[in-house]
Amino acid sequence: MKHRVLGNTTAELPMFRLGSSGGIRKSDEGLAPPAVLLIVEGGDSGGIGRYCVDLAGLLGARAVVVCLCDYPCAGAGGCWLAGQCTTRGVPLLTVPMPPKSWRVGLQGLVSLWKRVGRPLVHVNGRRGNSLAIAARVSVPGFRYVTTAHGILGLHGRRNAAYRLVDLAACRTAKAVIAVSADTGQRLIRAGSPRRKTLVITNALAERDLSDLGGIADQRRSMSDARPSVRIGFLGRLSPEKGTHELLKVARRLHEGVPTATFAIAGDGPDREWFLRESRALQANGSLSWHGAIHDVAGFLREVDVMLMPSHNEGMPYVLLESMAAGCAVVAFDVGGIAEVISDPSLGVLVRPGDVDGLVAQLARLGDAPRLAISIGHAASAHVREQFSLKSRLPLLLRAYDLDPATVRAAGSGPDEEERK
Repeated sequence: MKHRVLGNTTAELPMFRLGSSGGIRKSDEGLAPPAVLLIVEGGDSGGIGRYCVDLAGLLGARAVVVCLCDYPCAGAGGCWLAGQCTTRGVPLLTVPMPPKSWRVGLQGLVSLWKRVGRPLVHVNGRRGNSLAIAARVSVPGFRYVTTAHGILGLHGRRNAAYRLVDLAACRTAKAVIAVSADTGQRLIRAGSPRRKTLVITNALAERDLSDLGGIADQRRSMSDARPSVRIGFLGRLSPEKGTHELLKVARRLHEGVPTATFAIAGDGPDREWFLRESRALQANGSLSWHGAIHDVAGFLREVDVMLMPSHNEGMPYVLLESMAAGCAVVAFDVGGIAEVISDPSLGVLVRPGDVDGLVAQLARLGDAPRLAISIGHAASAHVREQFSLKSRLPLLLRAYDLDPATVRAAGSGPDEEERK
């Protein structure tokens, strides 16, 4: 799939459509331009990138993902985001925006926005919010929606500037999407206008639900073959994700349940510290380090329990994916996690900060592997039934103020007909 680079150029792109290969090609006269530009903060943006790619896939030919490209790939497709767009048949455009080059990013985004017909813009994160605020006050007709994935830019950093940017974005946006009810309540208390703050909880695409559900079914049939409990952690290695608590849990559980093993996947600012401090656990085989991974399903297939010691969450994809794959989740009761683990039969919630509680619950599941399998099976059925992305489309169109008749759902557009 070839990606177009559009920044401060004079290239013409009056209209386009999604071709059968997933790329963008100039349209025949009369075909509609994109209705929504979904803005991603960078090629390795993780959860936000995943969110935008999934929404673009849901909206079909009327949505395009735009990367605020912060390193010199020039849209060549070598980053995680480009790979995801290629795999899912989603068009990707890039706007060059090196670090701290706010004016370059703003000019590039506005230029692209005008070139493709001045559609609605859906921003995510601090960089996207900052550009959208500037464009809203300086460019006539610029409209945008913002999604709050956490709580007004805090995430443990307590940076007042981030908070002010996020709050300004909420107040000037056409609509504010909160990814959990807890996030929505916190946004409103912080100053986001109630009348335009809309809760659209995160969910999984049909293909992901199917693939992960298959893993859950296999896990149940192989439950008697597990010699020990395998505990996973998948996420950013940073303080707000609970890396210090993770290490404490691993050390204490090893003392009480020496057969338990930990598989750690992710990257982030705490990586070097975590690798150094966990050397003894790695040496005795009770902890394995996988680094940043792209095959999430493959990782989930190899763990029985997912540990989530986060200090703050909106509604994380790793929670939905782990449950869909039949993993028993043990997590601090923060953010929107309890909105998914709404019953003790679906997972285990522990009081935030209670490391001893995490250890006790993991030990309990280690002593009762059938209980872990039972929880995982119920969790998978629950997520497959209640957290399908397709069911979120009506609310999303409401946030965008789009006529459903003008938007084809994924899998029902003209390119599907072309392949038949």
